Amino acid sequence: EELPGSFPKGVTIFRVDSTREALAWLSAARFQHPAGKMICIGVTGTKGKTTTTYMIKAILEAAGKKAGLVFFTELLGLRREETAAFGDGDNDIEMIRYAGCGIAMGNASEACKKAADYITGHHDEDGLAEGLRDILKLI
Repeated sequence: EELPGSFPKGVTIFRVDSTREALAWLSAARFQHPAGKMICIGVTGTKGKTTTTYMIKAILEAAGKKAGLVFFTELLGLRREETAAFGDGDNDIEMIRYAGCGIAMGNASEACKKAADYITGHHDEDGLAEGLRDILKLI
């Protein structure tokens, strides 16, 4: 079938049912299929979106902060020993125990301090900066 217009000799023409879908596939191929490397939770639509969002929030909160550290450790290709976590409450204990270097703030609960490898200064007295400086001295 003849196409309208004139095209230079040697130009390859692709006919597709959906240009939007074809361009999406070409774009993904051009950028080495980035969606295959991404992990995300997306909720779209008008029915159930709020409910689903609250359910996901509850699941992530129940999983705890440690789950976030595990996720980013794996995502970034780090070993557990290459991570550090700061915390000050009992809800930080699992994360602090998991991290390669668990750091409790000076104002942390006694249980959190007990779980930590290191105790830094109070959060109101630049304890986070102090802890980061100490970690960087070790590297």
